[in-house]
Amino acid sequence: MELDFDIDFEKSKRENALKDFNLLIQSGNLGFYQSVEFVQIFIFDRNLKKSINFFSLFTFSEKEYNGNESSEFLTDKLIKISDRYSFGIIRNTFSIESIKHIFSDINNGKFFIDEDECIISDKLYLMPKTFVPKMNLKNSPLLNEVIKPNYWGDNYIIEFFDEKKIIFADCDNQREYFDKVCNYVNSSLKTISINLSKVYDRIGNIIFQFPITLYKTSIESSRDSVSFIVKNEAHPRLKVAKNLSVIIRTTLDDVITGFFSYEINELSSSQYCNVGDDNFIETTVMDKQTNLILHYSLLILMKKICYGMNIGLQNSEERILKDENGAIKKSYSQFIRDYSFVGKSDQNSYDDLISRRNINNDILKHSDDYFVSKSDDRKNALNFLIKKFSAIDLKEICLWDPYLSPQDIFDLLYPENTGVPFRCIGSNCVKRIITDNNRFDFNELKENFLNDFHRFSNNLNVTMKFLVQHGDYGRKFHDRFLILVPIDDTALPVVYSLGTSVNSLGKYHHIIQKITNPRIILANFEELWHELDNGDCCIVEYKRGQEC
Repeated sequence: MELDFDIDFEKSKRENALKDFNLLIQSGNLGFYQSVEFVQIFIFDRNLKKSINFFSLFTFSEKEYNGNESSEFLTDKLIKISDRYSFGIIRNTFSIESIKHIFSDINNGKFFIDEDECIISDKLYLMPKTFVPKMNLKNSPLLNEVIKPNYWGDNYIIEFFDEKKIIFADCDNQREYFDKVCNYVNSSLKTISINLSKVYDRIGNIIFQFPITLYKTSIESSRDSVSFIVKNEAHPRLKVAKNLSVIIRTTLDDVITGFFSYEINELSSSQYCNVGDDNFIETTVMDKQTNLILHYSLLILMKKICYGMNIGLQNSEERILKDENGAIKKSYSQFIRDYSFVGKSDQNSYDDLISRRNINNDILKHSDDYFVSKSDDRKNALNFLIKKFSAIDLKEICLWDPYLSPQDIFDLLYPENTGVPFRCIGSNCVKRIITDNNRFDFNELKENFLNDFHRFSNNLNVTMKFLVQHGDYGRKFHDRFLILVPIDDTALPVVYSLGTSVNSLGKYHHIIQKITNPRIILANFEELWHELDNGDCCIVEYKRGQEC
């Protein structure tokens, strides 16, 4: 038998997505939609005098359509990104019929808003329907950060996914421009709940959101730790009950501890489910006719609450703090406390022991990229960081250290052999150059550093810029970071907190550890970089291919 692998997967998915759109939009399958709310973040290109889609969300709604399809600006004016680009945010409401035409146009590569064409990516990949749970016990799906909250239940989406992710012609500044737009939307605009800074891969995309309102499902404890009650209540406009399949399973420690399934064909129901366990209850409700999921949840029922009281003793001792002259600054009454925390169990039951172990495992799982130095371990400390250079495709490496010197840059960055650019920020505390007036002399520091760069290396094929914060330029800083910026602008940067300055790596006890909020660190670095990027703060700038 011969197997034919000549399959157009994109075409197949697109055909399924078109069928899914017609299925989800149909009244009574997920809800009873009457209008569609549209929110778009758009980029205005002054050179082209056209708008470019940055992110668009169409949310189906049960609100009656008011007949007005003119856009409302959520920003008072266009917000400047650069001399060429600005951005704005608009909101609109469309009829169901209009949305069918808009969806068809986008599928054919065209996007019109208020009769004006908006540029969309030529690499939009139409994805079949995706079910997005409202939330679950472990994590809320990140897609919920870029769609409208459905307080009734879960959502389906159909998505045009931008595989190109090139919004700006100036490709070198993609990440910086992305951050400007995302940070503004998150910090300054409270009327919409779109957080693209957490979901970079959705930039450039167009999402159609279908909130599920057909049935409301709730779970109640039966207080015996082996069973619970599942209630389903239909939408008021649903007059003929759906044939539903309800599947329930319970899990603990990654094993299935109970299972139960049943069918209902009623507008409202209450089912007693004896599964033998009530830990981590996973519930799925599905319409058997359409094969659409109407509810999904993963939760745990609260079984006990521990609480306590603080008790202070009257005969407590007093702790006294004194200043440098021995005078009393402050005094504190010390007392004995007897307390416990709400929700914390003092028992060693089966459930408690496993839950505590899983919490410990989760902490260890997310903290395994680190290096601990006791002393006399400089070679291993440097090698730990240098090996990271080859772990991802790098766009550039940024080094941020108040005590940064040429020797530090030679030791840590120069072993990188692919020629990626280096950007380095130090400060005037790196080497005190004092004049007769007891003031910092930047020019003398620059001369000394340039001599070091020339004395220890020919700097061939090095692309680097080294800035120093001093005086009123920029702001002072303390922490030390190595920032690895990937070529992929939608990927997270990789940031390590060094725990000490580069000149002390491995010499004393310190820890090098990976940062869990790297975009914030990179954004802060960029902000300071722009404040210092001038001739009065630049120590040296080398360009690749030049021997300096």
